[in-house]
Amino acid sequence: PGEVYFTSGATEANNWALKGLVQELKAQGIVVLATNVHAPVIDFARRTGLLDSIGEENLFPTVNDAVRFAEAAAPAAVEQDARPASQAT
Repeated sequence: PGEVYFTSGATEANNWALKGLVQELKAQGIVVLATNVHAPVIDFARRTGLLDSIGEENLFPTVNDAVRFAEAAAPAAVEQDARPASQAT
């Protein structure tokens, strides 16, 4: 690797990695939609700035709500076999 960073703990490292990932995806024109996010996680994301990276407008109560939003915003970008990342193989 070209650079190595040390953090004080896993939470800081995870937050930093997620922010970098979201920023990289945005640079590629990919929007991150988050669903079923628990209030404490949203509070943490807000405090750490991660929510600023994702965008509060991209939080949805259910996967179906996120898919409907995506289909309305960019129908050609939504694949018919779209599924949550947690179910990807």
